[in-house]
Amino acid sequence: MGQNPSFVIIIMLVTCITNIIDHESPPLYNATPARASDSFRPSSAPAPHSPSTMAAKEPLYSLLDPQAERACFYGILLATLAYGALLMLYIQLTQVLLARPKRGQTFWAIVAYSSFLFPLATMAVGAIFKFSEMSYVDNRNFPGGPNAYHREHSSNYVNVIGQVSATLFPWVADILMLFRLLVIWNYKWWIVACPVLMYFAKMAISIPLLIAQIRPHDPRWVSRITSFGVSYHALTMAFNIYFTVMICIRLHMMRSQLQAVAGKLHASFYTSTVTLFVESGGFFTLWIIIYLIIRSRGSFVQDIFLLPHTFTLGITRMLIILRIAQDRAWSTDLVTATDRGVLEWQVSSTHSVPLHDIPSSCNSAERQLNFMGDSPTGTNPHPVLQNLRIRLKDIHEAISNYQPLSARPPILDSSLDNGTDTNEDGQWLQQENIQGLKKLRDSVKIDLDVLKKFLDDPQCAHLPPLSTNAPYLIAVWNEVLCAPAQVDSIFKSIPISGPSVDPRQRGTKRPPAVKVDVVADNGKRWIRVNTVKNSRMLAEFREIDSYLTDSDDSTYDNMEDARPTLAQTEFDNSVLQMGRSLLAAAKANPIEGTAEIPQITIRLTRLDPSSTRETENDPRIAQTLHRLEEMGISVQLGERQETELPIPAPLDPLSSSPSPSPPLYPSANINLDLSVLIALISDLTHAPLPMTVDEANRRFIPAQSYREWKQKKNGLSGKKKIHSKDRPTPASSENLELDVALEFPSDLAKHSRALTNQLLQEMGKGLLQEIHDKVSAISSGTVEFWTTSEARDRCLRIIAKIGGASEKRRAHALFWTVSTLSTSVLSQSEAEDLYWQDSRYPSKFVALFPIHIYPSSPKPDPSLIAGFTSGLHQPHFSKALAKTSRDILAQETTPHPRALPDELVGDVSALPEAGEIQRAIVTKANPRLTAHTVQSLLWGAELGWTTLTANKTSIKAILREMKLARVSGRLDGLVNGDDAVEEAGSESRRAAIWIVDPRSLAEGMCSLSR
Repeated sequence: MGQNPSFVIIIMLVTCITNIIDHESPPLYNATPARASDSFRPSSAPAPHSPSTMAAKEPLYSLLDPQAERACFYGILLATLAYGALLMLYIQLTQVLLARPKRGQTFWAIVAYSSFLFPLATMAVGAIFKFSEMSYVDNRNFPGGPNAYHREHSSNYVNVIGQVSATLFPWVADILMLFRLLVIWNYKWWIVACPVLMYFAKMAISIPLLIAQIRPHDPRWVSRITSFGVSYHALTMAFNIYFTVMICIRLHMMRSQLQAVAGKLHASFYTSTVTLFVESGGFFTLWIIIYLIIRSRGSFVQDIFLLPHTFTLGITRMLIILRIAQDRAWSTDLVTATDRGVLEWQVSSTHSVPLHDIPSSCNSAERQLNFMGDSPTGTNPHPVLQNLRIRLKDIHEAISNYQPLSARPPILDSSLDNGTDTNEDGQWLQQENIQGLKKLRDSVKIDLDVLKKFLDDPQCAHLPPLSTNAPYLIAVWNEVLCAPAQVDSIFKSIPISGPSVDPRQRGTKRPPAVKVDVVADNGKRWIRVNTVKNSRMLAEFREIDSYLTDSDDSTYDNMEDARPTLAQTEFDNSVLQMGRSLLAAAKANPIEGTAEIPQITIRLTRLDPSSTRETENDPRIAQTLHRLEEMGISVQLGERQETELPIPAPLDPLSSSPSPSPPLYPSANINLDLSVLIALISDLTHAPLPMTVDEANRRFIPAQSYREWKQKKNGLSGKKKIHSKDRPTPASSENLELDVALEFPSDLAKHSRALTNQLLQEMGKGLLQEIHDKVSAISSGTVEFWTTSEARDRCLRIIAKIGGASEKRRAHALFWTVSTLSTSVLSQSEAEDLYWQDSRYPSKFVALFPIHIYPSSPKPDPSLIAGFTSGLHQPHFSKALAKTSRDILAQETTPHPRALPDELVGDVSALPEAGEIQRAIVTKANPRLTAHTVQSLLWGAELGWTTLTANKTSIKAILREMKLARVSGRLDGLVNGDDAVEEAGSESRRAAIWIVDPRSLAEGMCSLSR
């Protein structure tokens, strides 16, 4: 009864109506039939609590009818009872809020809402009491009786206060329903378009209705009060019917989905008939419908329903607020989880663990408390909670300093982005970063803050223990620590039906998904943590048993008219459903790059199939675990012990981060790819540097000749080839130039910004200076530079097309033996002097000459290189890189997605200048990797040399391909004992890849070249 005060009101209502109908008292006054001016009794004498009391048509009873006064009296009694129920709900809500530990946005929203709602109801009921006292006691002999007094003194300040309070009350109360409709419909804004209009219309019409009620003698308002009242109550009924119907439809639609996700027992708390009735505001909707039906018939009974009108509305809304405060109402998380088909751990009640039921696995924390002098049984309140607080604090610090256990790849990163990082290894150690690690850290922080706030409260010793997600979070973190490397993600939702084609497409319903707490071993192992305990399983078994009745025998099954039954035909429960969902998702989502299905591990931290307590044991628990193992799922029971957890690496005493890895050095032979060849020739690398940033920003304003060339290039490099017979007319030529002029400024600005950024990087530390510093540290002293013939030839084609005069001179000097950029024949010394001419660096600052060219062969063969030392050790990373590169090149190559038509490339008849530069051929395995880039990486890896590149994107792409190759097993067998010794014992680590910032050809855009 305390939880459902509406039933008390219904019983009282039935009693009042029965007494009125059966009563045969004689009238108190011999009144003649009412005149038109007198017959609007309850219309012009409205009850002091309601914003409108006008009947749709002239009442069929007189002001002096004792039945009308009796109806008003019973209405006052019922309104008093309704207010008492509302008061009881408000007190219960206050108790819940005071005991609520998480005082976030929801808490303060509930406080604000109830703080507005309840005082308005209190003022309304106070006005009813006072005005009724004035009518029935102080002025009981007033001519015409209490109803006449109501009519004549409606403008009294007491009645005005009540009318204003009753008018404002629905304004506040109905805001909740708008919000609840949005939440339950998962924030589909179109669903509230119609009720928002009705809300404002109802608000607007209540204002003139209020004026008419408190000014009964003003003919301008009295003549319209009937239409105002009918319109107001019609809108109120339509408004509430809309909410009730739409919320019921939505909850009914989600019923089966929630049962599939959370099980029938857990779903019953959200999908029962009582829940639908409360969540949809059905009580007030039913009330207003009954009132309007009686009112349309002109019956005096309408006053019984009208007077409690405000308080029944308050009861309906307060019930919803109370469920929200108790975390029993539909929430955004629950609706989202139901739509997605996966119940996130934040929503699942199985992960919210009462503190008095925490398993005793906090030995270290207990020892720490005892060391500090706090005894769990002494003055320290909530010792288990204190233990969890300490463990969560340690975990939060550990996550903040967490580093993957994978070895650092031998990548020497000299780029500006890496130079700003305090840990040089950072981005490459985090190349395969753990998705969801931040979410785990934030979740730990939230629970840690809640525990801290609770324990810092001086009254916490007198408060009941709250529920917490700490055991679940601790178990997940332990699995992250103990999982086989490499951990890929945490808290990952994986679709059961497989990856969608376009998951970002708006308007599409997300497919059902399953929750995986830890994805480890490069995706080969899925780990799910579940904190369900024996008592929860026993409750589920009892629910299953409740469907087993005598009607389930064979005789009943053979009956043609047998009704459907919820009894199980085979053994099943929520844990088995979770296992089947994980298996289905694993089959639909094989390991990337393979057809192998991930292995599944379920850790049940609190389930004990061998419990000795009779009340917590059931053979079906052991049967459940046996079924999971039959499915091929690895089942692990209990929490991990401290001895299982890995010992964290010691920290540098002078810093809070792990000690950095030994520095990397390039090899004596350096392999150059195309991007570095362009950078060595670029005018950015050699031209004098600006003195200020402003000067750097002004340097790249292209000359008029460059603009004309750019316009001509854009106009003639379209998808369609322009033949002489198809040359455009003057009119079409003007249109073409106009289109180019409109597009050119943005393209020019983007190019200019990119060159300016590269110039600023050069101002920080020059490319040649970086190479000089690194190669000077090589002990052998002699350094040679190598490149492929493909990279050389493509570099010369690019320089011939878009290079400036100085850049063409450097390219001709760099490849003087094959270059056709100039007719001059050079010796090596002349070429070297020509290369350093007009450079800001002295001649031979870096011993670049000569750049050696690998022999042309389908596959790189180190034995073809004269003087190659075959005894040079090839590290494991280089072996893996070489194997991956060979596999990529063994697949087909494809033209670039934006490649030019073949007939346009090199067609001198179409272009007066040299032919257009065709885009590089990309690999089929990864469109981000061009064939010449992979070829360069393959040569460097086969020889065990350092590959110098300015293409960081390609390096990230090749590392991803190496990961896929490692996961698929294509790299198995590459590691031997010698590799391990070399990796562990090398004093100076040789870099396999050396990354620098790019330098583009900039002379044509530079103002210094004019």
